[in-house]
Amino acid sequence: MIPILHEFLGSGERDGIALAQSIRADMILLDDLAAREAAQERSLRVTGTVGVLLNAARNGWIDLQEALKNLQKAHFYIAPSLVTWALEQNKK
Repeated sequence: MIPILHEFLGSGERDGIALAQSIRADMILLDDLAAREAAQERSLRVTGTVGVLLNAARNGWIDLQEALKNLQKAHFYIAPSLVTWALEQNKK
C-alpha cells in the first residue's frame, strides 16, 4: 500500500506525483525537497531544474553557467553547492 502523500506538499506537487505514478512516468521534475523525497518513496525517478539544465548543457543546447546565473538573477534559489556540483558535472 502506498502511503498518503504528505499533507505539507502543495496541491500541484501532490497531483504531479499522483499523475506520475498513474501513468508510470519515466521521471518527474521537482525542486522542492519534501516533494522529491515523497516521489522517491514511491520509486519515482526525480530530477530538478538544475538536472534539466545540466542535460541541456551536455547536449550543447545552452551555456550552463549563464543559465544558472540567469535563474539566480530571477531570484530562483539554488544552493551554492549544487551550482558547484552542476558545473563540475558539466566538465565531465
